[in-house]
Amino acid sequence: MWPIYKNELLILGNKASNIGVVTCWDNKQKIADGLPMEGVVAVGNLYSPNKGIEYLVANVLANHHLGTLIVCGDDKSGSGKALLNLKHMGATRGKDSSGAECWIIPGVKDARLSLDFSEDDISLFRRAVNVRDLRNRAVEEVAGLVKSRAFQNETFRESRFVKITKAKSGGSLPFFDSGNRIIGETVAEVWLKLLDFILKFGRISETKYQSQQKECLNLVTVITGENSKNLYLPDWNPVTKEGLEKYLPTVIGKAPLPAGISYYYSDRMRLRWGDQIERSISKLKKDKDSRSVVVSLWDPSGEVGSSPCLNHLWFRIRDNRLYLTATIRSNDMMTGYPQNALSMRVLQDLVRREVDPELDMGDLTINSQSAHLYEDSWDDARNLVESLFKSEVRDDRSVIDPAGMFLVSIEDQIYVQHLAPSGEELQTFEGRTALGLYLKIHPFVGMTEHAMYLGTELQKAEIALKLGLDYVQDKPLDLS
Repeated sequence: MWPIYKNELLILGNKASNIGVVTCWDNKQKIADGLPMEGVVAVGNLYSPNKGIEYLVANVLANHHLGTLIVCGDDKSGSGKALLNLKHMGATRGKDSSGAECWIIPGVKDARLSLDFSEDDISLFRRAVNVRDLRNRAVEEVAGLVKSRAFQNETFRESRFVKITKAKSGGSLPFFDSGNRIIGETVAEVWLKLLDFILKFGRISETKYQSQQKECLNLVTVITGENSKNLYLPDWNPVTKEGLEKYLPTVIGKAPLPAGISYYYSDRMRLRWGDQIERSISKLKKDKDSRSVVVSLWDPSGEVGSSPCLNHLWFRIRDNRLYLTATIRSNDMMTGYPQNALSMRVLQDLVRREVDPELDMGDLTINSQSAHLYEDSWDDARNLVESLFKSEVRDDRSVIDPAGMFLVSIEDQIYVQHLAPSGEELQTFEGRTALGLYLKIHPFVGMTEHAMYLGTELQKAEIALKLGLDYVQDKPLDLS
């Protein structure tokens, strides 16, 4: 039975044909509608330069007829280039950005094959398959090439079957069903935190892509300090400076949609229903206290087919800071989140500068309604977290709780002073037991780490009070 992988995601044509069409990110059905399908064995997307290529190469090796691949469409992720480079340059054994051993495909960040493929498998693919580059060309050119080459390069080689190892889920730990929050200074730091969180607590479910996912509902991420003029783009981040520069016009630009593209965020924000970004800027200039500066990307008349993942933006000025909240309906947290979050930060700064360059940047908050990791990315996510979390993510114990600090002391009872981060005294609590004080104080503690720390200090203070011991905050009790 062919194809052996992702059969439901391919548009199948003539099983005896020797041509496959790879549409990169373009709508595969629109491409297929313009082709003579009697000359094509299958049409399918290639979104990923790693797992996506693995399934494609395995399917090609399993079909002894298939001798030509035509790469077309918009190559957003470099997946098409990676396929061409695999054909012309091969792959070398090495380690990916997370340290996992694999076959590295040169020229495209994170392009690789797993070690499920042998060196002979890669050599056979390169020898037996002709890969033609028609990226960003009209579908008529693709159709013409299909007509001219159909059945001319039949190889009738032996079929070879590669078993691709499925990722291990690691299970799912119990937690709140919805509305969890992750906060950090940069997109990169928040990204590692959310990968770790979803791997631990994401619920496992099926997807329409013949795979499983780990999903959290309404996962709120807050980026507090990313500098849009000097974005933090470490080597291990899937987003490069060049890649982001190519992507940004599809978010903040004003160019019309290219042929064959279903939507750009920029089209929906700046063209389809007028320039909503300019309207937002104008409204904020007139009324800096406005709470109704909204950009909508969802078509309420009824979305069909390719509906946008980013649905809603809300701008708000408070305390001379411009805040942005983005709602993303469906968010691939492995490949989509870093790029989307960075582009939202750039957009936020663009609006800030146009409204009033004296404004400061506030937080960027993103509510990912379906925050998911596809099973194809579980291993990569796990490797990133294991290798980078300790070095790249700040220890919560070193982060100042935005809700304030607490000074604990004892005299005739336990006293707790609540101080603002600035040092200003806000309120004082007093009591004789840790539990009694906990019930009074807990609504004013902003971080889990801080709450756990404060609980230990209150218990120490209660013991010291009962036993007549000296108590000094952050010091162990002298029980000798």
